[in-house]
Amino acid sequence: MKTKLFYTVLLFLLLLGCQPKEINTSPETISFTDEDQALISFVHQKTDEKIGSKVEDFKVVKVSYIEQSGFGQFIFNKNEERFEGSFYAEHNKNNWEIVHLEIAKMDVNSPFTKLQVVGGLRNKDTNFQIICGVINDSRIKSVQITYPNNESSIIMIDNYKYYFDVRLGVKTFSTIVAYDENYNEISSY
Repeated sequence: MKTKLFYTVLLFLLLLGCQPKEINTSPETISFTDEDQALISFVHQKTDEKIGSKVEDFKVVKVSYIEQSGFGQFIFNKNEERFEGSFYAEHNKNNWEIVHLEIAKMDVNSPFTKLQVVGGLRNKDTNFQIICGVINDSRIKSVQITYPNNESSIIMIDNYKYYFDVRLGVKTFSTIVAYDENYNEISSY
């Protein structure tokens, strides 16, 4: 019993310490800087162009900045269907440029979705990987993403029900496991 309690406390401490620095850009809680707004508007415009018409309820839900690069996750509706997407953008001469924009129809019946984008950073010999998704099962309280080098990201699920991880120099992941509040596995990829 003491061993189980010890490992539970250890896992909790790891969960708290392994959270990536990112901006939760849910419009309900965060006020954006002018630069954030410029990036969000640009991603919205490029999404409309890729879909071929104006999308509904467009929201950027996560953004992470690494050097002059912006990586993010967004959701929107189109013809009463839900979609999710991710992007990689470069900031150059006071403007944003979308380098990768990936959109997929959301699987609302799965416990959680998985959208993976792999690409190369512009003008650098480094690749990136974005793994993100939407939590559909309310029992899911954390998601653990394990990479081939045995590094892991553990993401606590907040009220907005999204997870997002971006890594440089990584091309794939090994597993994604969703856990309930007692760290019992709910689902995995």
